[in-house]
Amino acid sequence: MKLVGSNEELFAIIVSSLLQWDDKMQSQCAQSFIEPLQLGLFTEPSKVKIVQKAILVVQEHSSPDNECYLLPWIEVFRVIAPLVQLKVIQDDVIPCLKELLSSQSSIELRKVGNLILFSILQEVGEEAMDREPQLPRLMQSVFHDNNYKLRRAGVLFLKEYFAKYQAAGKVQEIVDSPRFKDMYLLELLDFIQDEDLHI
Repeated sequence: MKLVGSNEELFAIIVSSLLQWDDKMQSQCAQSFIEPLQLGLFTEPSKVKIVQKAILVVQEHSSPDNECYLLPWIEVFRVIAPLVQLKVIQDDVIPCLKELLSSQSSIELRKVGNLILFSILQEVGEEAMDREPQLPRLMQSVFHDNNYKLRRAGVLFLKEYFAKYQAAGKVQEIVDSPRFKDMYLLELLDFIQDEDLHI
């Protein structure tokens, strides 16, 4: 794929047959999407199709044995999140995240949901959370998970998230946001008092 929209016929064949491939081939396909996405070689409709297929792959193959094959798809979510309209995240990704992060889901599914959510939030940041309140609510569901390993993942995410803003000289955006006082500070205080010392 050299130009925007080139090889659209081949792309259509790939995405239509993707779910019939084995895990390894699906993982390789995810890896092959990343560079063209970064170079801006996919059209908007193609990016939406990638998001939709990535969700289906994750939903069908989330298990401890498949984690290494799912990681490239997590990277796809990270790369594509700032490249699509927020409505795509709202319509296609958030319903999937709600299901994965549900307290009724297995730890393995919740872990995958965490990885997808964190990869997206790292890229879309405060502005997207201001426009879509379900994103911070999903983040809070991770912070209050009954499994300490998943709560700890939430702590590490916040550390990396704040560090990214600090490195970009934009940490004041977080401090000045009502979310800092109304959510971040309260969650950090809860973490400090967490019953599990790993937190």
